[in-house]
Amino acid sequence: MSVIFGQPWGGLGDNLQFTTLPRLFSEIGEEFYISVHNQCRNSEIYDFCWRHNPHVKGFVDHLPTVGACAPDIKKGVTNNIVSAAEIRHGFSGDGRYPEIYYDANLIEDMSDKILVDLSAHTLIKNGLDKFYNVDSLFDLVDGNIPRENVRFVTFKNIDIPYLSGGFEFEEQEIEIENIFQYADLIHSAKEYYCLYSGGNSMAAAVKYKCNSNVKINCFLHGTVQEHLDKAFFIFDNVDYIEVV
Repeated sequence: MSVIFGQPWGGLGDNLQFTTLPRLFSEIGEEFYISVHNQCRNSEIYDFCWRHNPHVKGFVDHLPTVGACAPDIKKGVTNNIVSAAEIRHGFSGDGRYPEIYYDANLIEDMSDKILVDLSAHTLIKNGLDKFYNVDSLFDLVDGNIPRENVRFVTFKNIDIPYLSGGFEFEEQEIEIENIFQYADLIHSAKEYYCLYSGGNSMAAAVKYKCNSNVKINCFLHGTVQEHLDKAFFIFDNVDYIEVV
């Protein structure tokens, strides 16, 4: 027996939410394949989420039978996106973090550094003001992120929009070669700041997998409770700064 996975949204968080499923299906004797119709916004998302997963058997040119096509669950059954994905597929829903198979390397000279990633494909593409109180967001970014030992993330091979506000820390740029180096940097940093985007899910997964000391901070549009009520991307190893 086998299942074929796919989702249409393509983002890092969109794929990460389902990453416990290959192991869970494997444990009940179902082989897990990725549909060629599964969307990844860039190849690095596929590499990070699926390539190293030993429970993924490969690609098939068939429509998905699991993933986004799974039935919805009733409100209040769970408050976590990973747990919700599991329950939608008939599992108990014990998962709380995306499941990754990359062991991040520790970079010693990052131990006192603050990593800042203000990229957000969906939020910025669709209009930041549709999600955030933009004035409050700028004030909170400016007020919360320290002025020293900051490294402002840009990506060498990925074209992704990011919030730019003339912040002082933007001058202290660090260019990311690939997603695995990015995982190393998150694992190694003292603190990490991001918008409510794929970085939030990735950092939560890295911290959980590698038992990282990094303090993760995410600028959240709305309140934590609003997102918990919808079983969205809220992880208990991330500190959320509510932008209301």
